[in-house]
Amino acid sequence: MSLTLIVITGPTGVGKTELTLRVAEHYQVPVINADSRQIYREIPIGTAAPTREQQARVRHYFVGSRSVSDDYSASMYEQDVLRLLADMEAQGQEVALLSGGSMLYVDAVCKGIDDIPTVRDDIRSLLKQRLATIEMAIRNHPQRLFGETVGKHLFRPLVDALIEQGAIHVEPYLDHPERARPASLGEERGVRSPGLDADL
Repeated sequence: MSLTLIVITGPTGVGKTELTLRVAEHYQVPVINADSRQIYREIPIGTAAPTREQQARVRHYFVGSRSVSDDYSASMYEQDVLRLLADMEAQGQEVALLSGGSMLYVDAVCKGIDDIPTVRDDIRSLLKQRLATIEMAIRNHPQRLFGETVGKHLFRPLVDALIEQGAIHVEPYLDHPERARPASLGEERGVRSPGLDADL
């Protein structure tokens, strides 16, 4: 006996949820969710996650099953779903239902995903430290950053605050020491995170 996987996909707001529930009830099977945001329990609002009533109608997998602080990827999702499908088939289930709008997740299950190496823990830790430094700079300079500086006027004061916190530094032109070397973050002042390029 082979398991048939029905896939329902499409953008938010086209009626996937109700159609999925009706198909699931017709075949009497649970729903395997394929939405990369609905997996996280902390953000049910804004992701059009199934309501409690809808989840009471039909069992849902991968809805609110992870925390935003968890290390999770499309590759991990693929492995989790494949194990689930194997269990369903072993239990004699003939039909499975996958529904969601995250095509990377859908393709991971239906076509497989490239064997991309995961980010090293030390790089992940370094980036989190940089983010914490940026957050500190914003907290320490809220009036400068968010007072009268909005939109295009926000870049320069933010860079100044980050420089003061030591999160970034500027490199002068060799021929014009009084000028900052431009980089991808802006035309007037070039910035980079020290040591990050070497670590990557």
